[in-house]
Amino acid sequence: LYISNLTNHSNIHDEYEIDLHNNNNTLGEGKYGVIIKSYRKSDNKPFAIKIMSKQNEKIKSLLLNEIKVSLLVNHPNLISCHCVYEDNINIYFVFDYIAQGTLFDYIKQHDDEKLTEKESIYIIQQVLHGLDYLHNTLNIIHRDIKPENICMSNSGVKIIDFGFARNLFEGEKLQECLGTASYQAPEIVDGLMYDNKVDMWSLGVTLLAMITGE
Repeated sequence: LYISNLTNHSNIHDEYEIDLHNNNNTLGEGKYGVIIKSYRKSDNKPFAIKIMSKQNEKIKSLLLNEIKVSLLVNHPNLISCHCVYEDNINIYFVFDYIAQGTLFDYIKQHDDEKLTEKESIYIIQQVLHGLDYLHNTLNIIHRDIKPENICMSNSGVKIIDFGFARNLFEGEKLQECLGTASYQAPEIVDGLMYDNKVDMWSLGVTLLAMITGE
């Protein structure tokens, strides 16, 4: 899959403190990998490192897409990936560390678990800037827009997690059933062909959750 052409093969442990045994460092855990807080040894600056196993054949094509997209994007409303490392077992994505957490966490911090319309507009506008760049500049579809994949940073709202993202050729449509069920567009659920408009549906569901708390 030519992953090796895109990755850094130096030993990541020489440059970053990676402790998988300290649960306090775990920022997130998924079906195929884990995200930990790590520190760069040269200056002790924190980073979020996503570690994914290369052993699962089922996700190799998704992994390749994620590497390509992560290294390609460059926008203030998208998480920055500084480098992707590779060894015999894992792929390591080095992302900016965002201490403020996700939009999901932010919503939950409110007593009624919902936001005002004014605040919701501010957040959605920034996500739309990020999606506009993905869709219209890079022709990339995200396929998993939801509060858990939007971060609230001091420098602005950022879309994260390109695990299901993919570059689309001009006029291309997809049919894979990917994403989070509650946020999936009807055409994905029904097994129909779809394009990047499904991200707008998912963002609409996200907005609904923000202003209603449901």
